[in-house]
Amino acid sequence: MKSRLRVLLIEDSEDDTFLLLRALKKGGIEPYYRVVDSESAMETALMEETWDMVITDHSLPGFTSFRVLELSRQYAPDLPVIIVSGLIGEDVAVSAMKPAPRITS
Repeated sequence: MKSRLRVLLIEDSEDDTFLLLRALKKGGIEPYYRVVDSESAMETALMEETWDMVITDHSLPGFTSFRVLELSRQYAPDLPVIIVSGLIGEDVAVSAMKPAPRITS
């Protein structure tokens, strides 16, 4: 039996989107998904629907995974985010895993 999962994909490549969806299905997950490729589209998707996870490319035109993490924490603090990239090094990956600084008044 396949698991249902609501996945917000942040991706600007149709080929990479296809590969991500194929990997999820191969792993036994039947995703309900939405693909967005801009900050404003991501914000809209987070406001309009509830997601089980976000899968994001690290680098999109004018938009990076660090901003994806910020928006996710703002709209859905417990939402898991998976960053997919063949380009980032360990130092960037470690930075992405650090908690966001808390703002106090």
